[in-house]
Amino acid sequence: MSEDRQRTHQSENRSSYRWIRERIEKLDPVRDYAEIVKLSTLFRMNQFMGNWVFAVTMPRFTIGPSASAIARDGKGKLLVKHDRRIDDTTNHFLVWAEHGPESPQTLRSTEIINTLHVKWAKEYPAEFEDPDLWLYVIAWEVCGPTSLLMSLGLPGPSEKEQIALSLFGQKLAELFIYIDGRPFSQVYPIPTSYDEWVAYVHKYESRPWTRNSDTVVCANNVLDNFEKSFPRPLRAFGRALATSFWYEHMFSCNGIKPPGRVIRWAARTFMKGMVSIGNLMPDPKESFPEKLRRESATTGKPLNTVMRATQCPMGFGAMKAADPESQKQ
Repeated sequence: MSEDRQRTHQSENRSSYRWIRERIEKLDPVRDYAEIVKLSTLFRMNQFMGNWVFAVTMPRFTIGPSASAIARDGKGKLLVKHDRRIDDTTNHFLVWAEHGPESPQTLRSTEIINTLHVKWAKEYPAEFEDPDLWLYVIAWEVCGPTSLLMSLGLPGPSEKEQIALSLFGQKLAELFIYIDGRPFSQVYPIPTSYDEWVAYVHKYESRPWTRNSDTVVCANNVLDNFEKSFPRPLRAFGRALATSFWYEHMFSCNGIKPPGRVIRWAARTFMKGMVSIGNLMPDPKESFPEKLRRESATTGKPLNTVMRATQCPMGFGAMKAADPESQKQ
C-alpha cells in the first residue's frame, strides 16, 4: 500500500454507510478545506458525470474571444483530439480536488496550464486578456456543477462545505499566472464567500454575447461528441442532457435551438433521478481518481498524461519529454 493510501486509511474509516458525512462533520472547514472538497466532490463522480459536466461546461468557456484560441483554425485539440481534451481537462480538476491547491500535484497541474497559456497567448493575445473569463472558470469549479444540481431541487452544499469550496477557489486563484506575469489573485478581486462565487457566475452569465464562427464550431463539436456516446436512437436525448442545463444566452450565440419542453423535462428528470438514486446508495469506498489508478494498475492501461505528470516527482518537464502532445491543448 502506498504512503498516501496508508495516511488516508489512518485518518478515514470508510466502512460505514454514510462515512463521508461522518468524516466531514469531524473536519474544520478552514484548516481542512481541501479534504472537505475532495470528500464532497470526488466520491460520487464517474466517467459519465465527467463527460456530462464537460458537455455542459466547455461551451460556457468557448463563448466570446476565447473560442479562437481553442479552435485555432480547426487545429485545436478540442476539434482534432476531442477525447484527449476531455480527459486532460477533467484530470486537471481531479488533481485539484483530490490533492488541494496547496499540494505539489496541483502546483504541477497549474504549471502545465500556465505554460500553455504563455505559449498560446503569444499567438492569440486578445483571447487571453479578459480577466472576467479567468475568474469565471475558477468560479465554475467552485460552484458550477453544484448550482446545476440545485436547479433540479437537489440539496446544495452545507455551510461547512461552502466555506471549504470558497477557500478552495481563493487558493486556486493564487496559482494561475495572468498574461502580465502576476498571480491572477493580484489582478482581479477574488470572491471571499460561497455566495459571492455564485453571484459572480450569475453576473458573468448575464453578459450579452454575439455569435462568432469559432464559438459555434467549438460548441457543436462538444455536443456532437457527447451525443455519439449514446446509442443512435437516444442521441437527441443525449444532446438534450447537455443543452437542458445551458443558460439562455448560450443558444443564440452558438446558433443552436433550445431543447423542446418535453425532452428538456425528460433530460432534467433523468439527471435528477440518477443523482438522487446515487445519494441513496451507500457512500462509495473509493474516489473516482482512486478507481482510475486501480483500473490502470489492474489492466496496464496508462493513466491520462496529466495525472501521470502530476504524480511524477519530475513534474511537467518529465511529461513534455515523454509526450510532446502534452503541449497541445
